[in-house]
Amino acid sequence: MSIKNTVTDLFSEQVKKSPDGIAIVFENIKITYKELDEKSNQLANYLIILDKKPGDLIPVCINRSSEMIISIIAILKVGCAYVPIDPNYPVERINFIIQDCGANLCITNTKSSRNLSKPVILVDDFFNNDTASSTDLPIASITDTDLAYVIYTSGTTGKPKGVMIEHRTLISYITNQSKFLGITYEDKIIQFSNFCFDASVEQIFLALLNGSELYLITEDTLKDIDAFTKFLEENFITHLHATPGFIENILPEKVNHLKRIVSAGDICKKELFKKWIGKVDFYNKYGPTEATISVLECLCKPEYLNEQKTLPIGKPVSGNVIYLLDENLSEVGTEKIGEIYIGGTQLGRGYLNQPDLTAANFITNPFNGTERLYKTGDLARKLIDGNIGFIGRSDDQVKIRGYRIELSEIENVLREATDVQQCVVNVQDDNNFGKRLIAYVVANRNFNKEAVIQYLNKKLPEYMIPQFVIQIERIPLNGNGKIDKKALPLPDAFALKTNSHISPKTDTEKKIAVIWQNILGIGSVGSSDNFFELGGNSLLAQKFVLLLKEEQVNLPIVKLYQHPNIADIAAFLDGTLIKPQLRNAFRADASKSTDVAIIGMSVRLPGADSIEEFWDNLVNGKETIRYFSDDELDNSISYETRTDNNYVKARGLINNPKEFDPAFFGIN
Repeated sequence: MSIKNTVTDLFSEQVKKSPDGIAIVFENIKITYKELDEKSNQLANYLIILDKKPGDLIPVCINRSSEMIISIIAILKVGCAYVPIDPNYPVERINFIIQDCGANLCITNTKSSRNLSKPVILVDDFFNNDTASSTDLPIASITDTDLAYVIYTSGTTGKPKGVMIEHRTLISYITNQSKFLGITYEDKIIQFSNFCFDASVEQIFLALLNGSELYLITEDTLKDIDAFTKFLEENFITHLHATPGFIENILPEKVNHLKRIVSAGDICKKELFKKWIGKVDFYNKYGPTEATISVLECLCKPEYLNEQKTLPIGKPVSGNVIYLLDENLSEVGTEKIGEIYIGGTQLGRGYLNQPDLTAANFITNPFNGTERLYKTGDLARKLIDGNIGFIGRSDDQVKIRGYRIELSEIENVLREATDVQQCVVNVQDDNNFGKRLIAYVVANRNFNKEAVIQYLNKKLPEYMIPQFVIQIERIPLNGNGKIDKKALPLPDAFALKTNSHISPKTDTEKKIAVIWQNILGIGSVGSSDNFFELGGNSLLAQKFVLLLKEEQVNLPIVKLYQHPNIADIAAFLDGTLIKPQLRNAFRADASKSTDVAIIGMSVRLPGADSIEEFWDNLVNGKETIRYFSDDELDNSISYETRTDNNYVKARGLINNPKEFDPAFFGIN
């Protein structure tokens, strides 16, 4: 594929090469390159009649169809940029996009037009009523710096933001991908992604700018994996570009014609690649919409299975420069984690109508002062072999109880647990209960939640252990095939309990149960339920003890950790809990031993200046933790920490620590 000025130049080149070649296949109807060219010319000439000029933005609100592709090509031929809108979007979102891009005309069809507020071109009526204009190529002044499309992505303000991409960046990307993937006119490429996401741009133009066949599929086929697999086989599809979450559902033995699979849009586990070794060329890619689809790529190799937990996202696409920078915009070393910054030929123009956001995310390159870099918000590390290993979103770093936690780290460990097939970890942030980690697991029939928790306890510190582990049938995906964390079910603690329900019986048990229901946010608890398995943590434990004190009941917090169920706590408070007779047990067993070792022991522990005091504290359940006021905190504790709602101002202290003489014992 030769380098031309615009996308339409490249398309015209393919029309000349193979006018009778198949361009689009949808619902068994085939359209040749010549027919696609003529139909798009007709619509383009009509747009000129309607006074559409180069630089205008024209929304396209059509379900996946041949009309969608015709409309996109027509808009580009006039020098305008297309703005894809999903007809299934909420009306408010549709109208916001139309208003934000300043459009006074939308292209749609009869089926999709009901939610549009602006004047429309019903493209199906346009071609059915013989009103179509000339099939000649329209005359329009188009340059490579003109916009090709504006795709709206989610914004942090709650309103979508339009990302502007020019012809030259799209041409650079498609040209490089055609070479890297080895695309030819013989390929049959499936248009998998919703056209409101930029992966669709690659799928559409990788086919149409190489003379390949582009296969469109219905939404119903996408939702049925068996129907989708059948579609792949019946149409001899050679190229599939999808998210790893979707690819995982395809059985390799069911498809025989695929030559390559491109995984992008989410973290790809090495187990997925392993399934396809020897069957297809398997690619893994990474990139944000702001940098024209993908900027890192790799053809996966078997040796990757032994090197890291997830597949690398590769090396820069030709023309791109990747930096991994720390908070001071300094490059990090190999195997060190940094934020991905992108420079080079694929950077978009910025965000439509949002100069401040553009300036914040598209910064001046600190290493040369002239070029731009896009700040992705994604974390990665450079591997020893030169590939980039993806870590996760920087905003996946959460702070719980004063600890900074990467959710991706928990997920990586959880994936290695027995019987776990897929997983995602999320944070529930509730003003009443604080932040709580929740692990969602897709597992086989032998799944044992207790065993998984034990495994996590072996691999992770306490503060990284999820309060809930919930088994679900499948990980929910959004319209772009990425994990939809908003669709994950909220934890229902009553349904999560592992013990059979035993209703509280005594007055004390009932009193404790009411407090647990309030602080844990659940509707019912049983006397044998575990406080921490129901979502309790150290902060909520403190709250429980304080609420008991308001009821004139004193419970040493250590007892909650020793006996984290209602029955045992109530028994302790009522004086009926059987206390371990530690010293008596030792004396009773003493006669059974014939070997004696005399050990001199002197200890000083929090709340105990001798071994005898220590044992008395244990037997009597005496709490030895010291709590501090703000004025008592040490000056070394930062303002951020001491003002953090999750910071517990408590620790264990020993009396007169400076009296210890380390030199006497030969230690430092």
